[in-house]
Amino acid sequence: MITATLNHIKDFHHWTRLEDNKYDIGMFANVVPNPETDGYIGACRSGYADLNDTIDVLKYDKDLQLLSRQHATKGEDPRTFMFNGRPYSLTWDPHHTSGGLVLSYKLIDLLDAKTVTLDIENFGTEPGDLPVLGKNWMPLVAPDQQYDELYIAVTIDPVISVLRCNVQTGHCSWVTPLDRVQGGIQVSISRGGTPLIYSEANDIYVGLGHRTYDTYNHKPFLYTLTKHFTESTIGEDIITGKEFVEDPQSIFIENGKIYCCIGNNIRYESGAVGLYEVEISHG
Repeated sequence: MITATLNHIKDFHHWTRLEDNKYDIGMFANVVPNPETDGYIGACRSGYADLNDTIDVLKYDKDLQLLSRQHATKGEDPRTFMFNGRPYSLTWDPHHTSGGLVLSYKLIDLLDAKTVTLDIENFGTEPGDLPVLGKNWMPLVAPDQQYDELYIAVTIDPVISVLRCNVQTGHCSWVTPLDRVQGGIQVSISRGGTPLIYSEANDIYVGLGHRTYDTYNHKPFLYTLTKHFTESTIGEDIITGKEFVEDPQSIFIENGKIYCCIGNNIRYESGAVGLYEVEISHG
């Protein structure tokens, strides 16, 4: 059995909610190494925690001191990852239409803040998409990928469902047989968090999800996915010593080690992002 140990490195991006309910520097920040500097790049959610929130591109120095914020697009709770040597964020944008609430999914190229809206096979922008496809998607980079071909695990528990998306056009087709997703996709309390990265040592994809017990109680856990997307494992809660909401959001490899960002939100009034080293082992 594969297990994960989290070793806390430091907290950064300390944020608070102002008197008018706006977040001062944005929440749900998460990063990966910036390929153009010796620092980091990522994204956060800015606004009032409502349907009008936006995504900002963040740049940090090597000590994770914030250097800049740049507006990118409308959206919520970005997940940042590396693809073909470039940093991206995946976000979802809930919004009202004349027919009701719908959800768009977007990829942001963080180096130029370019946004592509995903066009998902068999699903448009009609009312009902939101409960069917949910959120907390998990991008993954396959070892044998095509250049522009990004895989995304939409769900991992209790069922596995996977998309294949072109990062240039936004067109996505189902790897999972279509008849398994047409009627809706089940989601358990063990939900997505970080993207999935491939562990050569274990020949498996690994990442950290969040287990949602209630609005103010989320706990991280390890999830794994086999190379051909056929089997997954869902780990126990990982106890970090922090309380309230702990949402894993990005994961990356730097100097041969795995690191992740976990947002710690204290009743959504204040919080910070924890940087952790992730040690994967066989129990």
